[in-house]
Amino acid sequence: MIGVELTSGFSAKKLAGKLLEEGLLVGTSGENVFRILPQFIIGDSEIEKFLKIFGTVIGSA
Repeated sequence: MIGVELTSGFSAKKLAGKLLEEGLLVGTSGENVFRILPQFIIGDSEIEKFLKIFGTVIGSA
């Protein structure tokens, strides 16, 4: 599990909702932390897909 703490101005719950709309499921912990739980064996293509979607969502926030 990877916990990502967001800076002020970002809501983990809102971000998680937007990521879910794009097909990514993440958890939250508190107001500004979201959790990523990647599969045990993960390839470059899955990582690149996550980063592309995450970059798009965080860029539009």
